[in-house]
Amino acid sequence: MTGVLNLVSVGPGFEELIAPRAVAALKDSDVIVAYELYLRWVAPHIEGKEIHSPPLTQERERALLAIERARAGEKVALISSGDIGIYAMAALAFEEMREDDTFDVNVVPGITSANACASLLGSPCRTTSPPSACPTCCAPGSGSSTARATSPRPTWPA
Repeated sequence: MTGVLNLVSVGPGFEELIAPRAVAALKDSDVIVAYELYLRWVAPHIEGKEIHSPPLTQERERALLAIERARAGEKVALISSGDIGIYAMAALAFEEMREDDTFDVNVVPGITSANACASLLGSPCRTTSPPSACPTCCAPGSGSSTARATSPRPTWPA
């Protein structure tokens, strides 16, 4: 039996910003590996699953645990906030995989905190003039700038 490693992004912490593909990957997995906070965000989608939650600062251990379970033929979800491929767990997981690994890997993208904050503030990131300091991802000197919001701000829960 070939295992599956789902590298699942769960966004910035709002249920409505968890992509349907992430929910499907969580429901399809038998083993869930995540930092405890993220488990609260996805609780409705992981009921009855085997849960592993190594503490914060043990990211490599989480990745290794997920990989070992996938090598054993299980369907595993390794969860990360934001987008798992942007400064997150996917890089660690790929570093720890071996060339002879035979399990399937699915990378499920998500919404980064920077994107969510820019949208919430009504200050989308852009790379045209006039330059201004975006409080999320387009810091002064980064080569990016923002425009003033012209539409109402989203009303996500606090």
